[in-house]
Amino acid sequence: MPRLVDLIFMIYSSALRFGDITSIWSNYTGKKLYFFALEQSLHDPHILVAGCSHALVMIHEETGVMKILAGSLTEYGYSEGIGEATQFSMITGIAQQKDNYLIADSSNNCWRTVHYETGETRVFAGSCSPLVTHRVDGELLISRFSNPVDLKLDTNNSYLVFVAQHRVLRKVDLQMGIVTTLTGFYLDELEENVGMAYQFNKILLVPEGDLLISTKLGILTFRDGSLDWVLGRDHITCEACNISSDTPLVWGMQFIIPTFLLGAATTLRKLVLIDMIAKSLSVLEIDHQGLQLSNPLALAIDESYIYIYIYIGESTENYGGIKKLSYAGIFFLGNR
Repeated sequence: MPRLVDLIFMIYSSALRFGDITSIWSNYTGKKLYFFALEQSLHDPHILVAGCSHALVMIHEETGVMKILAGSLTEYGYSEGIGEATQFSMITGIAQQKDNYLIADSSNNCWRTVHYETGETRVFAGSCSPLVTHRVDGELLISRFSNPVDLKLDTNNSYLVFVAQHRVLRKVDLQMGIVTTLTGFYLDELEENVGMAYQFNKILLVPEGDLLISTKLGILTFRDGSLDWVLGRDHITCEACNISSDTPLVWGMQFIIPTFLLGAATTLRKLVLIDMIAKSLSVLEIDHQGLQLSNPLALAIDESYIYIYIYIGESTENYGGIKKLSYAGIFFLGNR
């Protein structure tokens, strides 16, 4: 006799129906461009804001036209300025705040703002230098970060939460302008190989105020000051999925309905549906127009479409592209 939650999960997962799949943007230049962050613009629902290697770009989801807002697709380093006169070193996270995009300038070890119209940049927190390898809390420009990767802004615009690759979760009080450490794993507490498995990748705010963090071993939740597993590798029963310890199980993730996550599972090379209550994962089989989901990374979603960046590492001509998947949505029991 199946549990009720299992029955509901089967109904949900089977009711997610995909329609047309469109290639929005493809990289045929031979250059290694990577999208580690993908968000829908708050100013224009037809625009995707993306961290593309060392540039912040705008992509029109209907025409596929890509425009550089700030930075360069090929040159990296650190400099402040406007538009393409600015330099970044790997943009891995984006949050939107009023007229600015807040970004994780990962290899420069700092957080920066980019004006959504002019492309003017400023340091938001940290000291932009590849030589910074330590963590310091305190005022924004006094604080120090090591390889920041993602950030999220709460719905009231009162605080930000940051994650860094080196297993640390931190918070910024936007009213006070103070950075504090919430929790983290440190190499003096864990063996080095275990510590790397806990490397933080992406963060997601739960409506109730909890946080979700994707790692190489699965997904953690931060609640009431402590970390716990939502989904670990021991929850996976896919023998043919070839799960390795070198690739994050889930990279990009977004809520599709209140208790279900849609995830870009890089290791599985699939989209997955994650049940937050049952703490289980279902692989979504997409067999449409020969779509290949080789290494899906960045993920965004709205009421009608799923936007996903797919990195194709084996190709020498096409290093990746952004696909738009239309879907019929989630149907509840009794609906047709």
